Amino acid sequence: MPHLLTRDNVTLATAVLALLVSALAVAYTHLQLRLAKQVRREQSEPYVIVDIAPRSPTSSMICLSITNSGPTMARDVQLYVSPPLRSSLGTEYEQALAGVIARKIKSIPPGRTIIYNLDVAFNVLDPTHGLPLVYTFRVEATGPFGAVEPLEYVVDLSVWQYSAYNRETVEGQLTEIAQSVKKIANKGTWTVVTRPSRQGIQQPQPASSSSDDDSAPPATPAP
Repeated sequence: MPHLLTRDNVTLATAVLALLVSALAVAYTHLQLRLAKQVRREQSEPYVIVDIAPRSPTSSMICLSITNSGPTMARDVQLYVSPPLRSSLGTEYEQALAGVIARKIKSIPPGRTIIYNLDVAFNVLDPTHGLPLVYTFRVEATGPFGAVEPLEYVVDLSVWQYSAYNRETVEGQLTEIAQSVKKIANKGTWTVVTRPSRQGIQQPQPASSSSDDDSAPPATPAP
């Protein structure tokens, strides 16, 4: 096939190869621009995080927190949770929490955190209350470029089951005292310890002087 290796054929093959390389370069550049645009958009979007955790290192109150850790305003923030939030504080409080989830938050500024009291950790982790320990949250919001990609979070409260804060916090120690008092009350064995007031304590009297001895009645002589 020597007749195929003509100058015209080689020129045509070179042109086709150059065209393919140019097409690949254009596609690569377009992909790079698209990725750069996506990165720029993500860096400029709000980032709403939902979590359930103790209010502070010294508190055993479990709270629901909604935080915008992004650089821009989060608008029309809508939360979804499965299963519905439960609390040992009663049905009325659970209905209030359901309203918190259903209500759309108009705006959350960058760095802002909204906190709602959920329950006491000792009740949440107590199996006798039958409360869920795993919740799945879905967050929808709007940023400066339109709708933000929905985010999902799985919150597992069982990680606090054997944590140190259960006993080291002030609330934890008070709870242990309350439980001990409750056990004593159920047994019906109360021990009341009274402390005398300062006024009820008689002060020691000074030793009698010689004048006091003279005023004493004389002793009766023996017969």
